[in-house]
This record gives sequence, C-alpha cells and structure tokens, in this order.
Amino acid sequence: LKSSMSLVKEVSQSEVTLELYQEIDSDLVLLSFLDILRRPLEMKGKLVSSMKIESGAIRYKISFQGSRSENIEFAKTIVMAHYRCEQHSETVVEREPSAHQTSLP
Repeated sequence: LKSSMSLVKEVSQSEVTLELYQEIDSDLVLLSFLDILRRPLEMKGKLVSSMKIESGAIRYKISFQGSRSENIEFAKTIVMAHYRCEQHSETVVEREPSAHQTSLP
C-alpha cells in the first residue's frame, strides 16, 4: 500500500474532497485520520472524480464506503477536528489494490 498526506477541502455525510500532489491510481482507497485526541479512524472510500488545479495539486472527490452511520461519524469527526484546531485536517490516503491488481508500483 502506498500512502500520502492530503488536505481536506470539503466534507459531506457521504464524501470528502481531498487535495494532494500525488496521483491516486486506484479506484479504492483507505482514508486514515487522526481525531483531535490523536485516535486513528479509518474509512474505505471509492474515487469519484479528480481535477488538477492551478497549484499543481490534484483534487479528489472520494465517496465513503461504510454504513450510513459510519460515514456520518467519520465526516463529523473530520469537521469537529477542523473547527477545534482552526486549520485544515490532514488525512492519509492509502491505495487498496483493485480486484484485478496483485501488486502496486
């Protein structure tokens, strides 16, 4: 699995928009987040869209793949961390191999 840090730009009950300078080359990702108490949370996600922006970074929209209540709890934790820390939250994105992949570069 390959991981990288990203900035959370938008979050809803069902998806998150991340900004990072590295390409995601898999449709499935594992989102890992540390809450304000530095407890790890994880959520599986599916890549919905990507768009290169002026800074050279790429914005990725990723839909949460948990149950409705898991998705809401994950999103709520990200939003709470943002407002309590008064800065963008950092998230680690790890690529999961798709069904036809056996290894990653």
